Amino acid sequence: MRRWVVPTSLALSAVAIAGPVITFLAPDRSPPIWTVANARLAPRSDPPPHAVLEGDPVFRFGIKPQKAAFTRSWTIRNDGKGPLIVEPEPEGCSCVEVELPRLSPQAEGHRLIIPPGGRSSIELTWKTRDFDGPYRWPLTLLTNDPDSERRRITFLAKGVVRPPVAIDPKDGLGLGEIYPDEAEHRGMVTIYSPDRADLKIKGIVGSRPGLLDCSPRPLSPDKARAIGAAAGYRLEVILKRGMPPGSFREIVEVQTDHPEGRTLTFPVTGRMMRPMAILPERLRMPAVRSSAGGETSARIVVRKRRKTVFRRVHAPAPVSVEIIPEDPPAPVGTYRLRARIAPGTATGSFRGVIVLKTDHPDEPELTLPIEGFIVGGG
Repeated sequence: MRRWVVPTSLALSAVAIAGPVITFLAPDRSPPIWTVANARLAPRSDPPPHAVLEGDPVFRFGIKPQKAAFTRSWTIRNDGKGPLIVEPEPEGCSCVEVELPRLSPQAEGHRLIIPPGGRSSIELTWKTRDFDGPYRWPLTLLTNDPDSERRRITFLAKGVVRPPVAIDPKDGLGLGEIYPDEAEHRGMVTIYSPDRADLKIKGIVGSRPGLLDCSPRPLSPDKARAIGAAAGYRLEVILKRGMPPGSFREIVEVQTDHPEGRTLTFPVTGRMMRPMAILPERLRMPAVRSSAGGETSARIVVRKRRKTVFRRVHAPAPVSVEIIPEDPPAPVGTYRLRARIAPGTATGSFRGVIVLKTDHPDEPELTLPIEGFIVGGG
Protein backbone atom coordinates (compact mmCIF):
# COMPACT_ATOMS: atom_id res chain seq x y z
CA MET A 1 0.00 0.00 0.00
CA ARG A 2 1.35 3.40 -0.96
CA ARG A 3 0.64 6.39 1.32
CA TRP A 4 1.36 10.03 0.78
CA VAL A 5 1.50 12.71 3.49
CA VAL A 6 0.35 16.17 2.54
CA PRO A 7 3.34 18.50 2.08
CA THR A 8 3.98 20.95 4.92
CA SER A 9 2.81 23.87 2.84
CA LEU A 10 -0.56 22.16 2.35
CA ALA A 11 -1.12 20.84 5.89
CA LEU A 12 -4.31 21.94 7.56
CA SER A 13 -3.87 23.27 11.06
CA ALA A 14 -5.80 24.96 13.86
CA VAL A 15 -4.80 28.27 15.32
CA ALA A 16 -7.40 28.42 18.10
CA ILE A 17 -6.33 27.43 21.58
CA ALA A 18 -6.13 23.66 22.03
CA GLY A 19 -7.43 23.03 18.51
CA PRO A 20 -6.70 20.04 16.27
CA VAL A 21 -4.31 19.64 13.36
CA ILE A 22 -5.50 17.55 10.42
CA THR A 23 -3.39 15.55 7.95
CA PHE A 24 -4.85 13.65 5.00
CA LEU A 25 -3.16 10.43 3.95
CA ALA A 26 -3.70 9.46 0.33
CA PRO A 27 -6.33 6.91 -0.80
CA ASP A 28 -5.11 3.35 -1.10
CA ARG A 29 -6.25 2.65 -4.67
CA SER A 30 -5.04 5.70 -6.55
CA PRO A 31 -2.78 8.74 -6.10
CA PRO A 32 -4.35 11.62 -4.17
CA ILE A 33 -6.00 14.47 -6.00
CA TRP A 34 -5.81 17.85 -4.24
CA THR A 35 -7.69 20.96 -5.25
CA VAL A 36 -7.78 24.47 -3.83
CA ALA A 37 -11.23 26.01 -3.83
CA ASN A 38 -13.27 28.59 -1.96
CA ALA A 39 -14.26 26.31 0.94
CA ARG A 40 -17.36 25.11 -0.92
CA LEU A 41 -17.78 21.55 -2.09
CA ALA A 42 -18.14 20.93 -5.80
CA PRO A 43 -21.61 20.04 -7.14
CA ARG A 44 -22.70 16.56 -6.21
CA SER A 45 -21.58 13.92 -8.64
CA ASP A 46 -23.84 11.55 -10.52
CA PRO A 47 -23.53 8.69 -9.78
CA PRO A 48 -23.16 9.74 -6.11
CA PRO A 49 -20.41 8.82 -3.61
CA HIS A 50 -21.11 7.01 -0.33
CA ALA A 51 -18.99 8.11 2.64
CA VAL A 52 -18.26 5.52 5.32
CA LEU A 53 -16.27 6.28 8.48
CA GLU A 54 -14.54 3.27 9.99
CA GLY A 55 -14.55 3.37 13.79
CA ASP A 56 -16.04 5.55 16.52
CA PRO A 57 -15.60 9.29 15.78
CA VAL A 58 -15.30 10.03 19.51
CA PHE A 59 -11.74 9.84 20.84
CA ARG A 60 -11.88 9.27 24.62
CA PHE A 61 -8.32 9.96 25.65
CA GLY A 62 -8.68 9.96 29.45
CA ILE A 63 -6.27 12.42 31.06
CA LYS A 64 -3.57 14.31 29.16
CA PRO A 65 -1.06 16.89 30.38
CA GLN A 66 -0.90 20.49 29.26
CA LYS A 67 1.41 21.40 26.38
CA ALA A 68 0.99 17.93 24.88
CA ALA A 69 -0.09 16.70 21.45
CA PHE A 70 -1.93 13.47 20.76
CA THR A 71 -2.95 11.94 17.45
CA ARG A 72 -5.67 9.56 16.35
CA SER A 73 -6.20 8.05 12.89
CA TRP A 74 -9.46 7.19 11.16
CA THR A 75 -10.26 5.70 7.78
CA ILE A 76 -12.89 7.05 5.40
CA ARG A 77 -14.15 4.79 2.59
CA ASN A 78 -16.00 5.64 -0.57
CA ASP A 79 -18.47 2.83 -1.19
CA GLY A 80 -20.30 4.80 -3.88
CA LYS A 81 -20.01 5.06 -7.68
CA GLY A 82 -18.83 8.67 -7.86
CA PRO A 83 -15.77 10.48 -6.42
CA LEU A 84 -16.00 11.48 -2.74
CA ILE A 85 -14.79 14.97 -1.86
CA VAL A 86 -13.68 15.61 1.73
CA GLU A 87 -12.64 18.93 3.25
CA PRO A 88 -12.63 20.57 6.70
CA GLU A 89 -15.61 22.70 7.62
CA PRO A 90 -15.01 26.42 7.05
CA GLU A 91 -14.81 28.83 9.95
CA GLY A 92 -18.09 29.09 11.82
CA CYS A 93 -20.25 32.14 12.39
CA SER A 94 -18.81 34.69 14.84
CA CYS A 95 -22.16 34.81 16.64
CA VAL A 96 -21.64 31.28 17.92
CA GLU A 97 -20.27 31.42 21.45
CA VAL A 98 -18.72 27.98 21.32
CA GLU A 99 -15.05 28.29 20.34
CA LEU A 100 -14.37 26.20 17.24
CA PRO A 101 -11.13 25.34 15.41
CA ARG A 102 -10.12 27.84 12.74
CA LEU A 103 -8.22 26.89 9.61
CA SER A 104 -5.13 28.90 8.73
CA PRO A 105 -5.85 31.18 5.74
CA GLN A 106 -3.25 29.60 3.48
CA ALA A 107 -4.76 26.12 3.95
CA GLU A 108 -8.43 27.06 3.60
CA GLY A 109 -10.16 25.18 0.82
CA HIS A 110 -7.85 22.13 0.62
CA ARG A 111 -9.72 19.01 -0.37
CA LEU A 112 -9.17 15.32 -0.64
CA ILE A 113 -10.87 13.33 -3.41
CA ILE A 114 -11.37 9.62 -2.78
CA PRO A 115 -12.23 7.63 -5.95
CA PRO A 116 -15.05 5.05 -6.01
CA GLY A 117 -14.01 2.00 -3.98
CA GLY A 118 -11.08 3.90 -2.44
CA ARG A 119 -10.26 4.72 1.15
CA SER A 120 -8.09 7.28 2.92
CA SER A 121 -6.53 7.48 6.37
CA ILE A 122 -7.02 10.76 8.20
CA GLU A 123 -4.90 11.77 11.19
CA LEU A 124 -6.15 14.36 13.64
CA THR A 125 -3.78 15.85 16.18
CA TRP A 126 -5.04 17.77 19.19
CA LYS A 127 -2.79 20.13 21.14
CA THR A 128 -3.71 20.69 24.77
CA ARG A 129 -1.55 23.80 25.27
CA ASP A 130 -2.54 25.58 28.54
CA PHE A 131 -6.08 24.18 28.70
CA ASP A 132 -7.07 22.93 32.16
CA GLY A 133 -10.21 20.95 32.96
CA PRO A 134 -12.79 18.89 31.03
CA TYR A 135 -11.90 18.89 27.33
CA ARG A 136 -14.36 18.48 24.43
CA TRP A 137 -13.00 19.64 21.11
CA PRO A 138 -14.75 18.81 17.80
CA LEU A 139 -13.65 18.98 14.19
CA THR A 140 -16.06 18.48 11.30
CA LEU A 141 -15.31 17.28 7.76
CA LEU A 142 -17.70 18.06 4.94
CA THR A 143 -18.37 15.64 2.10
CA ASN A 144 -20.33 15.74 -1.14
CA ASP A 145 -22.33 12.66 -0.13
CA PRO A 146 -26.01 13.43 -0.94
CA ASP A 147 -27.21 11.73 2.24
CA SER A 148 -27.73 14.39 4.92
CA GLU A 149 -26.38 12.15 7.71
CA ARG A 150 -23.15 11.47 5.82
CA ARG A 151 -22.63 14.99 4.51
CA ARG A 152 -20.93 16.02 7.78
CA ILE A 153 -18.49 13.81 9.69
CA THR A 154 -17.73 15.21 13.14
CA PHE A 155 -14.84 13.96 15.24
CA LEU A 156 -14.62 14.69 18.96
CA ALA A 157 -11.69 14.52 21.37
CA LYS A 158 -13.06 14.06 24.87
CA GLY A 159 -11.24 13.82 28.17
CA VAL A 160 -9.54 15.90 30.85
CA VAL A 161 -6.45 18.09 30.52
CA ARG A 162 -4.34 18.71 33.58
CA PRO A 163 -1.03 20.45 34.28
CA PRO A 164 2.10 18.25 33.94
CA VAL A 165 1.93 17.85 37.71
CA ALA A 166 -1.57 18.22 39.12
CA ILE A 167 -3.26 18.18 42.50
CA ASP A 168 -6.59 16.82 43.67
CA PRO A 169 -8.55 18.64 45.04
CA LYS A 170 -7.72 21.15 42.33
CA ASP A 171 -8.21 24.19 44.60
CA GLY A 172 -6.02 22.89 47.42
CA LEU A 173 -6.81 21.52 50.87
CA GLY A 174 -9.59 22.94 53.04
CA LEU A 175 -9.42 21.83 56.67
CA GLY A 176 -12.56 23.60 57.89
CA GLU A 177 -12.92 24.50 61.56
CA ILE A 178 -10.11 23.42 63.89
CA TYR A 179 -10.20 23.68 67.66
CA PRO A 180 -7.05 24.37 69.72
CA ASP A 181 -7.51 21.38 72.01
CA GLU A 182 -6.84 19.06 69.06
CA ALA A 183 -3.22 17.91 69.18
CA GLU A 184 -3.01 17.95 65.37
CA HIS A 185 -5.31 18.10 62.38
CA ARG A 186 -4.76 16.02 59.23
CA GLY A 187 -5.85 16.29 55.63
CA MET A 188 -4.95 14.56 52.38
CA VAL A 189 -4.27 15.65 48.80
CA THR A 190 -3.18 13.66 45.75
CA ILE A 191 -0.33 14.86 43.54
CA TYR A 192 0.00 13.11 40.21
CA SER A 193 1.39 13.31 36.69
CA PRO A 194 -0.73 12.34 33.68
CA ASP A 195 2.32 11.43 31.59
CA ARG A 196 5.39 10.68 33.72
CA ALA A 197 5.47 7.23 35.30
CA ASP A 198 8.72 7.87 37.21
CA LEU A 199 7.65 11.14 38.84
CA LYS A 200 9.72 11.93 41.94
CA ILE A 201 9.12 14.45 44.72
CA LYS A 202 12.41 16.17 45.52
CA GLY A 203 11.29 18.42 48.34
CA ILE A 204 8.33 19.92 50.23
CA VAL A 205 8.32 23.33 51.91
CA GLY A 206 5.46 24.73 54.01
CA SER A 207 4.90 28.37 54.93
CA ARG A 208 4.66 27.48 58.64
CA PRO A 209 7.71 25.37 59.52
CA GLY A 210 7.13 23.45 62.72
CA LEU A 211 3.35 23.87 62.51
CA LEU A 212 2.65 22.62 58.98
CA ASP A 213 4.22 19.30 57.97
CA CYS A 214 3.72 17.09 54.91
CA SER A 215 4.37 13.39 54.43
CA PRO A 216 4.28 11.90 50.88
CA ARG A 217 3.45 8.29 50.08
CA PRO A 218 3.59 6.87 46.50
CA LEU A 219 0.33 5.78 44.91
CA SER A 220 0.05 2.13 44.00
CA PRO A 221 -0.13 1.45 40.23
CA ASP A 222 -3.80 0.47 40.58
CA LYS A 223 -4.72 3.71 42.37
CA ALA A 224 -2.76 5.75 39.84
CA ARG A 225 -4.59 4.09 36.95
CA ALA A 226 -7.92 4.67 38.69
CA ILE A 227 -7.44 8.45 38.41
CA GLY A 228 -5.91 8.27 34.92
CA ALA A 229 -2.39 9.06 36.10
CA ALA A 230 0.96 7.60 35.16
CA ALA A 231 2.23 8.06 38.73
CA GLY A 232 1.40 10.02 41.85
CA TYR A 233 1.61 10.51 45.61
CA ARG A 234 -0.80 10.76 48.50
CA LEU A 235 0.38 13.76 50.49
CA GLU A 236 -0.70 13.86 54.12
CA VAL A 237 -0.80 17.42 55.45
CA ILE A 238 -0.45 17.72 59.24
CA LEU A 239 -1.36 20.96 61.02
CA LYS A 240 0.04 20.91 64.52
CA ARG A 241 -1.24 22.64 67.61
CA GLY A 242 -0.20 26.26 68.02
CA MET A 243 -1.83 28.16 65.15
CA PRO A 244 -3.30 31.52 66.23
CA PRO A 245 -7.10 31.95 66.25
CA GLY A 246 -8.83 33.11 63.08
CA SER A 247 -8.86 32.20 59.40
CA PHE A 248 -5.62 31.06 57.82
CA ARG A 249 -4.27 30.41 54.34
CA GLU A 250 -0.90 28.69 54.25
CA ILE A 251 1.06 27.64 51.17
CA VAL A 252 2.77 24.31 50.48
CA GLU A 253 5.38 24.14 47.71
CA VAL A 254 6.19 20.74 46.22
CA GLN A 255 9.32 20.35 44.10
CA THR A 256 9.32 17.52 41.55
CA ASP A 257 11.63 16.24 38.82
CA HIS A 258 9.06 16.76 36.04
CA PRO A 259 10.71 18.85 33.27
CA GLU A 260 7.46 20.72 32.50
CA GLY A 261 6.17 21.17 36.04
CA ARG A 262 9.02 21.18 38.50
CA THR A 263 7.25 23.22 41.19
CA LEU A 264 3.65 22.91 42.35
CA THR A 265 2.07 25.10 45.02
CA PHE A 266 -1.28 24.71 46.71
CA PRO A 267 -3.08 26.45 49.59
CA VAL A 268 -4.07 24.95 52.92
CA THR A 269 -7.00 26.88 54.37
CA GLY A 270 -9.17 26.72 57.45
CA ARG A 271 -10.21 28.53 60.57
CA MET A 272 -8.71 28.11 64.02
CA MET A 273 -11.60 28.30 66.44
CA ARG A 274 -11.28 29.70 69.94
CA PRO A 275 -11.86 27.36 72.88
CA MET A 276 -14.62 29.71 73.95
CA ALA A 277 -16.96 31.89 71.91
CA ILE A 278 -18.41 35.23 72.95
CA LEU A 279 -21.49 36.65 71.23
CA PRO A 280 -21.86 39.34 70.20
CA GLU A 281 -18.20 40.01 69.51
CA ARG A 282 -18.65 43.73 70.30
CA LEU A 283 -20.97 45.49 72.76
CA ARG A 284 -22.67 48.77 71.90
CA MET A 285 -24.68 50.96 74.28
CA PRO A 286 -26.12 53.89 72.33
CA ALA A 287 -28.13 56.63 74.03
CA VAL A 288 -27.94 55.45 77.65
CA ARG A 289 -29.88 57.93 79.82
CA SER A 290 -27.77 59.30 82.62
CA SER A 291 -30.65 59.38 85.07
CA ALA A 292 -31.60 55.71 84.57
CA GLY A 293 -28.34 54.02 83.65
CA GLY A 294 -28.29 51.00 81.36
CA GLU A 295 -27.21 47.41 80.87
CA THR A 296 -26.18 45.11 78.03
CA SER A 297 -24.80 41.58 77.95
CA ALA A 298 -22.88 38.98 75.98
CA ARG A 299 -23.01 35.19 76.10
CA ILE A 300 -19.83 33.16 76.65
CA VAL A 301 -19.85 29.49 75.60
CA VAL A 302 -16.91 27.30 76.58
CA ARG A 303 -16.13 24.35 74.32
CA LYS A 304 -16.78 20.88 75.76
CA ARG A 305 -18.88 22.51 78.52
CA ARG A 306 -15.85 23.09 80.66
CA LYS A 307 -16.40 24.98 83.91
CA THR A 308 -14.27 28.11 83.75
CA VAL A 309 -13.33 30.80 86.24
CA PHE A 310 -13.32 34.41 84.97
CA ARG A 311 -11.70 37.44 86.61
CA ARG A 312 -12.19 40.98 85.35
CA VAL A 313 -8.89 42.72 84.78
CA HIS A 314 -10.01 45.87 83.02
CA ALA A 315 -13.14 47.70 81.85
CA PRO A 316 -13.34 51.24 80.47
CA ALA A 317 -14.90 53.82 82.79
CA PRO A 318 -17.78 54.09 83.59
CA VAL A 319 -18.56 50.41 82.79
CA SER A 320 -18.87 47.77 85.51
CA VAL A 321 -18.67 44.08 84.57
CA GLU A 322 -20.10 40.89 86.08
CA ILE A 323 -19.77 37.28 84.81
CA ILE A 324 -22.19 34.66 86.11
CA PRO A 325 -23.19 31.15 84.94
CA GLU A 326 -26.40 31.12 82.97
CA ASP A 327 -29.38 29.59 84.70
CA PRO A 328 -30.63 26.12 83.69
CA PRO A 329 -31.61 24.79 81.24
CA ALA A 330 -28.50 26.42 79.73
CA PRO A 331 -25.71 23.80 79.59
CA VAL A 332 -22.69 23.81 81.88
CA GLY A 333 -19.94 26.03 80.49
CA THR A 334 -22.34 28.79 79.41
CA TYR A 335 -21.91 32.19 81.04
CA ARG A 336 -23.45 35.65 80.86
CA LEU A 337 -21.29 38.79 80.89
CA ARG A 338 -23.23 41.84 82.02
CA ALA A 339 -21.96 45.36 81.39
CA ARG A 340 -23.69 48.14 83.38
CA ILE A 341 -23.78 51.92 83.49
CA ALA A 342 -24.87 53.15 86.91
CA PRO A 343 -27.62 55.79 87.23
CA GLY A 344 -26.30 59.32 87.64
CA THR A 345 -23.22 58.71 85.42
CA ALA A 346 -22.02 61.87 83.70
CA THR A 347 -22.92 62.34 80.05
CA GLY A 348 -20.41 61.64 77.30
CA SER A 349 -19.06 58.86 75.13
CA PHE A 350 -16.92 55.91 76.14
CA ARG A 351 -14.99 53.29 74.23
CA GLY A 352 -12.57 50.60 75.28
CA VAL A 353 -11.97 46.89 75.82
CA ILE A 354 -13.15 44.61 78.58
CA VAL A 355 -10.31 42.27 79.56
CA LEU A 356 -10.95 39.00 81.42
CA LYS A 357 -8.47 36.50 82.79
CA THR A 358 -9.54 32.82 82.78
CA ASP A 359 -8.28 29.53 84.12
CA HIS A 360 -8.69 27.89 80.66
CA PRO A 361 -5.31 26.46 79.51
CA ASP A 362 -5.94 27.32 75.83
CA GLU A 363 -7.34 30.83 76.30
CA PRO A 364 -6.02 32.48 79.45
CA GLU A 365 -7.29 35.92 78.39
CA LEU A 366 -10.57 36.99 76.77
CA THR A 367 -11.27 40.46 75.36
CA LEU A 368 -14.51 42.17 74.36
CA PRO A 369 -14.70 45.67 72.78
CA ILE A 370 -17.42 47.99 74.12
CA GLU A 371 -18.55 51.49 73.19
CA GLY A 372 -21.50 53.77 73.93
CA PHE A 373 -22.87 57.23 74.67
CA ILE A 374 -24.54 58.59 77.78
CA VAL A 375 -27.11 61.32 77.27
CA GLY A 376 -28.91 63.65 79.65
CA GLY A 377 -32.65 64.08 80.14
CA GLY A 378 -35.29 62.51 82.30
